[in-house]
Amino acid sequence: MSTLIYPPPTEEEKPILLEFRNRISDIILDEIESLDIHLIKWPRARNYDLDRTERMIRRSLEWRKSYDYENILSWELPLNYDIYFPYQISGYDNGGSPVIIVPVCEWDVYVRKELMEGRKELVHRFLVNLTAKVMQDVKTRSNVLDNRIISQCVIIFDLFGFNIRHLTSVSVPEVLLESFRNFERNFPETLRVAYVINAPSLFALLFPIVKKMLSAKTTSKVQLYDGNSSKWKKALLCEISESNLPIKYGGTLPDLLQKKIEAAKLVSENGGLGMSGISIDALNTVTIGAGSKLNLDYDIKDSNIKISWIFKSDAHDIGFLINHNKKEVVPKRRINSQDIVNEGSYICPGIGKCKFM
Repeated sequence: MSTLIYPPPTEEEKPILLEFRNRISDIILDEIESLDIHLIKWPRARNYDLDRTERMIRRSLEWRKSYDYENILSWELPLNYDIYFPYQISGYDNGGSPVIIVPVCEWDVYVRKELMEGRKELVHRFLVNLTAKVMQDVKTRSNVLDNRIISQCVIIFDLFGFNIRHLTSVSVPEVLLESFRNFERNFPETLRVAYVINAPSLFALLFPIVKKMLSAKTTSKVQLYDGNSSKWKKALLCEISESNLPIKYGGTLPDLLQKKIEAAKLVSENGGLGMSGISIDALNTVTIGAGSKLNLDYDIKDSNIKISWIFKSDAHDIGFLINHNKKEVVPKRRINSQDIVNEGSYICPGIGKCKFM
């Protein structure tokens, strides 16, 4: 069983921490981040090499600036991101650390769509926003618990539904891994434990690659479980009470995740609002036979005109591309528009003909 409370600086670490404080005296940290128990995480993450530690925290400051991290909680999420990318901060473990549940495979179709439309950075910004919510929860708990500072979190990655498709199209694992590495670099030693549950045997092919991309300290905190729910529920309940877990995971809380998953399906399949806010019911319906094409031509009479599209098919995937003045500006690709509403936009740099095919 892992340690529930993150240990404060030892006597041997205190001189190292003092020198580290002196090195970064020009950096302004908030009240919680400047506490010894938070600040010692940085030297520990770099095995007390203070040159590397200083570089790490200064790079982290640049990362925060790039995402405007101080204001990220006030960022307005893109429409429906909260249901397309479901997660649940279900409660707290027995040591007071927040518990976050992520149903990985439920993100797949939406992440693939966003990547195809060139919105990878938007997805990462959403994940930074989620990280900030968790860290805010950590700080809030630190203020309300008597004589105890909360400095870590617990993540449950549920791989239910993981199959060969996720190995051949690794959009979700790739995005989550990159986000996880950012978390590791910018919030060191903040992960207390990560439970990976419902992992099929196929995942064993991917996990060794994942381990190479993370630090040894981080991978040592990962506990991997297959689909035997009795085993992973027992592990969860050893450190998280039933009152802090949804019923599906061995607890007593309502399953808010399932409600989000069902809401996402209603949005994408039953004519709800797409990410643009346009109702699918408001669109025209056309029939395109097998092997046939639909061409839509538009005259662009000015520069920097934004053209947008939104479509969904009933039963099959379709090919899609856009030409501007006979030049392919949105490359041809097959789109699983039978699974999700497809949306996007392109800014035409000049006048001419724009053709949707």
